[in-house]
Amino acid sequence: MRFDAGKALTADEQAQPRQNIGAVAASAIGDPETDFVPAFEAALTGA
Repeated sequence: MRFDAGKALTADEQAQPRQNIGAVAASAIGDPETDFVPAFEAALTGA
């Protein structure tokens, strides 16, 4: 998709390109800044 000027996309306009390439919305993956190391280590130790 190309835009030469700023434009807000509707949910449908955002969904179509994602579907074309098999991508998911940012809201579907959760917080990308989450540090999973502490959770992983806690799971390993049974804490």
